[in-house]
Amino acid sequence: HCFSYKIAEQVGGLFDGSNAHRLIMHTREDREEKLEEFKRGVEGKVLISVAMGEGLDLPDDSARWAVVMKMPFPYLGDKVVKARMEAPGGRRWYSMQAARQLQQMVGRHVRGPDDWGKTFILDESFEGFYRRNRDLFLPWFKEGLQAGGFAP
Repeated sequence: HCFSYKIAEQVGGLFDGSNAHRLIMHTREDREEKLEEFKRGVEGKVLISVAMGEGLDLPDDSARWAVVMKMPFPYLGDKVVKARMEAPGGRRWYSMQAARQLQQMVGRHVRGPDDWGKTFILDESFEGFYRRNRDLFLPWFKEGLQAGGFAP
């Protein structure tokens, strides 16, 4: 999960020539086409995606791992977000949005109690955010952190 197309391009650029063929990257125009290409199940392909945190179903062996590059905080430049932040309880609302979106991202490849997958959250702000907002996370998410060796 890349938060922006700029981050997606940077991540894609990290793959050298011998691994570049494994990547499936999309633009705003071909998002659905590239997603379908990934879902057709070509072994060893890596989907580098933007804006696929919700409404995506990758059960069982269709995806066993995901990487979250950056915490999905709402964009502070958005007028609606700014207004909500300035209202009473705005900071709490902001944290709730980020926690909800992160759990949605993790849930794209773990679709039920018998499904499994690993998520790697690379944003260094996650640990502090989680410690401050632990109550915003659902039990399945907290259990997964502990099973993965994260000791909050």
